[in-house]
Amino acid sequence: DEEMANHKNKCMSFIEEHSLHKLGLELFQEDADFYRSIMVSLGERMLKERKSEEALTIFLLADPKCLDGGKRAARDCGDWKAYFACCAEDNETLSTDQVTNLAETISSKFGNMKDKSDAFASAARILQDYCQDVGYAVDMLISGHLWSEGRRVAHLHNRPDLV
Repeated sequence: DEEMANHKNKCMSFIEEHSLHKLGLELFQEDADFYRSIMVSLGERMLKERKSEEALTIFLLADPKCLDGGKRAARDCGDWKAYFACCAEDNETLSTDQVTNLAETISSKFGNMKDKSDAFASAARILQDYCQDVGYAVDMLISGHLWSEGRRVAHLHNRPDLV
């Protein structure tokens, strides 16, 4: 019904303008479609406020899940496992180049030495799991000063030429 849709649009504008998402979720529990719209709106607000972990949770709690928002939030907060899970649920196939670019983006994050090592380890895992590129994965591990892990991965894949 057009009149009802108009009222819901006005209500959503009011909720967004005055940050009344929590109240909106309480009031519209019985209207599944509108409840989901409020959830997605809240997730978008969290993304704008640079609260990407919270946004990711909200997008994935929406029913049905908001996978597009989930992917954006997962990338923003660096949760590559959630990103790839959202892509799989969305039946999105990433090319090897897209996966490699994501791994390189993760490995280029700045921070303290532990953060850098974690980033290189994550990048290596992505290259291993999603591109089957053991050589580049070992290179990432070595770049992150994770020599033992690089050696382990090389031997695990019968690639002594990488050590």
